[in-house]
Amino acid sequence: MLTAFDRLRKLEKKLAELKEKNKIQDYRLILKLNMSVNLYVKTDNNMSEIESLISQEKIDIDVETITDAEFAADDYYSSLFENTQPFDLGRAALSLSNIIDYDDDVGELQSCPIVSFYSYKGGVGRTTALALFASYYAMHHSKKVFIIDCDFEAPGLINFYGISNEELPKNGIVEYIKDKEACSEVNLRDDYVYEISKIYSGDGEICLLPAGNIFDDLDRSDYLEALARLDIHSTSTIVEQFKDVIIDINQKYEPDVILIDSRTGFNDIFGIIANKLSNTIVGFFGNNTQNKPGLHFFLDTLLRKSRNVNLILVLSIISTSFSKNLKAFEKVIEEYIQNNIGDDLESLPALPILSLQRNASLEKIGTEDEDPEDFVTLIERKMLSDYQDLFIELEKQISNFITQQDDHAAVPDKKNDLKKSILQKLESHFPEPYAENIDFTDEFLNSAFYFRKCMEDIFNNNKFLLLGGKGTGKTAFYQALRQENFVLNLGKRAQKQHIKYQVISIISLHDDNERNKYIDIAANFNQEEIGDPEYFYRRFWTVFIWNAIRLDDAKTGFKSQSKLEVKPIFNDNSTAQFLKKYILEEKLFKEIEDELYEFDKFLKQDDRYCMIIFDRLDQIVKPAFWSKAISPLIKYCQTHRFKRILPKLFVRRDLFNKLGNLTNKVSLENQAISLEWSKEELYAFFFKVIFAHSKNDFFDYIGHKRTEIEQKLKNSQLPPDEYLLRPLVEVFFGKHVNSHKKYGEMYDWLYKNSMNADRTISLRPFLDLIKYAIKKQPEIPELNNEDYPILSPKCFTADVRAKAVKRHFEDLAKEEGNEALSIIISAIRDNRVPKALKMSPLIQNEFEDLLNEIIRQHETLKDKSIIELEETLVLNGIIFVRHIPGGIKKYTFAYLYKYYLGLSGRRF
Repeated sequence: MLTAFDRLRKLEKKLAELKEKNKIQDYRLILKLNMSVNLYVKTDNNMSEIESLISQEKIDIDVETITDAEFAADDYYSSLFENTQPFDLGRAALSLSNIIDYDDDVGELQSCPIVSFYSYKGGVGRTTALALFASYYAMHHSKKVFIIDCDFEAPGLINFYGISNEELPKNGIVEYIKDKEACSEVNLRDDYVYEISKIYSGDGEICLLPAGNIFDDLDRSDYLEALARLDIHSTSTIVEQFKDVIIDINQKYEPDVILIDSRTGFNDIFGIIANKLSNTIVGFFGNNTQNKPGLHFFLDTLLRKSRNVNLILVLSIISTSFSKNLKAFEKVIEEYIQNNIGDDLESLPALPILSLQRNASLEKIGTEDEDPEDFVTLIERKMLSDYQDLFIELEKQISNFITQQDDHAAVPDKKNDLKKSILQKLESHFPEPYAENIDFTDEFLNSAFYFRKCMEDIFNNNKFLLLGGKGTGKTAFYQALRQENFVLNLGKRAQKQHIKYQVISIISLHDDNERNKYIDIAANFNQEEIGDPEYFYRRFWTVFIWNAIRLDDAKTGFKSQSKLEVKPIFNDNSTAQFLKKYILEEKLFKEIEDELYEFDKFLKQDDRYCMIIFDRLDQIVKPAFWSKAISPLIKYCQTHRFKRILPKLFVRRDLFNKLGNLTNKVSLENQAISLEWSKEELYAFFFKVIFAHSKNDFFDYIGHKRTEIEQKLKNSQLPPDEYLLRPLVEVFFGKHVNSHKKYGEMYDWLYKNSMNADRTISLRPFLDLIKYAIKKQPEIPELNNEDYPILSPKCFTADVRAKAVKRHFEDLAKEEGNEALSIIISAIRDNRVPKALKMSPLIQNEFEDLLNEIIRQHETLKDKSIIELEETLVLNGIIFVRHIPGGIKKYTFAYLYKYYLGLSGRRF
């Protein structure tokens, strides 16, 4: 970093503070080309404070004070302030910066789709990927592909396709641009373009316009001279020259796609290609520190532009841990966007992020060791699975561009009527994502309950933990399991219909008619009297389970041979004393253990299994006691020797993650059923409601794929298959988020912008987001009269997104152990914290200042530490924490909460 720039930025920040405090009216800090600095201050006050600031930063600055009278009398000052920024670099910005900041429309460019390939550093497989895709697209789709090599300092494409030893080498784009300036006539086909052998293009065609002719000394000298004369400092000139090249290519070759290999690193040519010409840009990066500046540059440059351009990011040349590396790469991208660009964007973009593995055969392409047959065989037989994902994404982007050229037809009135009908029926039958008071009738199961694949694992005897965050449907699943018709239905789906299952609830829920299986251990057992919590609570749960099962003797048919007394478990001291008697008296406890094994044998004789299910464990055991009282239950369920009694514990993931007194959490994860929702499950659930109530209207509206969809429908439910669901999402919500395609496709955007900080997603805010968007659509009448989807992306406004998280958060804050959440979030929402701290991200000292301020205002938080409050926010998916250089933490709020909390963004 330039020391002068750093000092000037610090000075500018202090000037901004003076302006905010009304000590000055305005200012302009201008850095000139020769590094001299001028400061213009509009004020009628004394300048001593500003002079002091300048002396602190030790910079030579010419200061000019402008009074109100002088500003009004001299037009020069008004022009100066109007045409400059508060901190203005003047005309000293690099040509690259000019190109990046240059937002003028380049005008209508009649061209086929243009795809550019960029990388910050070499050696990440960018050029290889381009060459492979060109052959793939030509060979498998019979397409005309035109390649332009714009990697001027290190031309690489001339080494591909067997043209490195041409007897008559041709010139390239650099010579072509300069020749057109100097000569009255140039022949693109004869003198500048290679036609690639059919070995590499099959029934299609590949043509290559190289960077230039560098085969011998004289040609290379001419090429470098021409390159030096490219006027890249004049944005309008170089853009027009590139446009002319594109126009000439389209006129003379009529290609189906133009592929451009861009220069590596920070450069002007990439700025031109990316910002002015390309429809799709593919960025290749390694997941390492050296690549981060280039990744940041790529995202900064392209996401802030208003121009329509599709972005694809590729983590390239992975050697090991493919899935782990890709997830880490995705996190780096999401975190950088959220922390540095998010405030400039309407929402988090849903960018396609792919990966490419290291491939020894491909690394030989373009070298003396290359075997052309290997290259051709790999393409012909589609032997590159990870490249295949990239190729499919590129095909899709190219196809989208072509389709949109003709996508301006008016919507018939009938379609508008169908659209209104579908939305009205959806709104009147909109799923309520709360489990209370649901009547699990056959009609409800067929029309509104979504059967998830993970639910079928309930029949897996080895799986006893069901983990999920708030809003994942734990209680709804628990409630459903208590319905015999649901268990039979789910058993058929899991192909377990031949096995008899019975379900017994071990804990009573709030809405149970007779709450006879519930006791608050904190209120009824003196914790100080429990000498060995591990011993005591393992016995407690053995007794509790035995008693709860025996309360359902009429249901199970079990007939006890013992004289053990069974009582309803009520939340009182009498029940506590009754349980303690069985826990502490060795003989009685042994009888209880024996009877549980007798019950297990009884089930085996009748060829039955009994699932004993636990939900709302946080009501029996307050979160503060979980490590003492729930860990022994988990160990008991993991190590029991029953054959037919199958414990199933429904556990909040945040409380599970906090559990101590467990040494084998990795092993436990293998015995857990994750109830977190996938993207495909969310959409399949949503469309189940549509097919249950408006199937005919919806099929009439889409007019395609009806047969295929109907074949897959079962009780209005589609499988969670992206191939089936993506086209339906595009019909309902539209393909892209808006005209700025950089935000990605709605299919990915809806999911990404509903995610918690831990990258999980809750069903509740997702559904509420759609519900409030439906209510918003009538407020924008034109959406029903123009060629918009059934529910336009324009309805997902900031206020809609704020409402969508409100109900979810309020319910989250009601959970046992989350009392502090409501206080923290309310303080931020109600502006009871300093404005400078109402932002995301926050560095460690700022985050601690934020929480200390909230603690200061609330007596109930006085006994809470910063670490405890941080843990509560993290485990509930509200913030995520990263360590940054200097050994400090950085705290970022989930984008889901941005509008609800009214957070400002910042560059970090």
